[in-house]
Amino acid sequence: MTIVAGAILLAAAVLPYDFGVQTETLYLDGMRGYAEAGRWRVHRNEFDRGWFRSSAHSDIEAGDMRIKATHVIDHGPLPLSRLGSAPWSWRLRQAVIRTEALFESSLGGQALPLAATTSVAIDGNAIAKADIAAGSHGLSPGGRLSWEPVAGELHLQPATTAFHGSAQVPGLIVRSQGVVVTAEDCGIRFTQHLDNSGLPLGLTHSECGTVSVAAEGQPAVFAEAVALTSRGDEQSAGLRYELGLAFERLAMDRESHGPGTWSLVVDSLDAASVSRLRAADAAAEIQLSDLLGAVARHNAQLESTLALSGSEGKVDARLIMRLDESADPGNPFTIVTALDAAADIRAPAAVVRRWLAMAMGRQTKARASRPGASSLTPQRRQAMVASQVDQRIRQWQSDRYLVEDQDHYRLSATYRKGVLLVNGNITDWMSAFR
Repeated sequence: MTIVAGAILLAAAVLPYDFGVQTETLYLDGMRGYAEAGRWRVHRNEFDRGWFRSSAHSDIEAGDMRIKATHVIDHGPLPLSRLGSAPWSWRLRQAVIRTEALFESSLGGQALPLAATTSVAIDGNAIAKADIAAGSHGLSPGGRLSWEPVAGELHLQPATTAFHGSAQVPGLIVRSQGVVVTAEDCGIRFTQHLDNSGLPLGLTHSECGTVSVAAEGQPAVFAEAVALTSRGDEQSAGLRYELGLAFERLAMDRESHGPGTWSLVVDSLDAASVSRLRAADAAAEIQLSDLLGAVARHNAQLESTLALSGSEGKVDARLIMRLDESADPGNPFTIVTALDAAADIRAPAAVVRRWLAMAMGRQTKARASRPGASSLTPQRRQAMVASQVDQRIRQWQSDRYLVEDQDHYRLSATYRKGVLLVNGNITDWMSAFR
């Protein structure tokens, strides 16, 4: 019994120090790896290891953000910070890390404090729970992002480069160049991992109860039950990225539509070119050759769809684009012959006429406001726009740009080797807008 008790006491004394050594290695290696990858610049990186408790200090620069943090690390297998809790809640841990950080933006705004607690399991997996106080952050050029208190958590699996988490954002406001975007009752959840080149792949889903967009001199746009989903996967033919937007209701300029969905799928992207694009984006040095290489090297395909319901019917649209391998990343002009594209649009006739009337009405109003222009009464201007709409619709139907399909108009177009076909006819497409 004495030997067993001695062994337990020895383990209790030695293991915290050993776990402290392991934690120090993970911390310093992680900071060094991110710095070498160019993700951030390290101004200070210190680790003061104790027997049962250590501390660390970091000062890093990531883009326009400066992050200063202090970490208090209680070593396992039974961290000191857990001894004050009920015994039945005790769990063996490699470490428990309490972090106090301050985020400062070079673009201005108040410093942002963050408080987080990270629990590192024996196997190295970790759970971090964080709270961010309400604050604001400067945006370039001259914009500002403001938010209400944020709460979230992050689950890390260092052995597999996998991570997942979630956050709740009661409200945020973005102001930039006369546009104000307001979102309320928002949340985000994600499940991702890093591929061999460091690209993040996986699923991210965010949603907001309401979103509004207001711009000076423009009708406000209001949306309800908005959801945005993105997904990245690695397949045998290359990378596949999906982006989807859905909303229950969209209101603008006294009109209401919904539900609606929009999707974008890019298939067979070249992974090496995408990695170069990410690195170039971070350095603001994107090359057109890398962009074309990412798309053309594996015959990448882009497909986008739109579905929007309303009181007058449903708008459906679909676009497919593909660049074949004849596209030379060093010669952008080869896009003309390497591009393959097809588009289909079907919309209620009443919607087409109203949207065309809105566009022509703005043009007529702008011309009437010019110096020396003859004044028109609102009734006369409305009659003039209605006549122009009828004339334009008849012209488009005569040229086969629009085909009647019951109470809808349909347009089908293909582009191949520099030739554009609209509803089966070779088309001088610029003439549609003369």
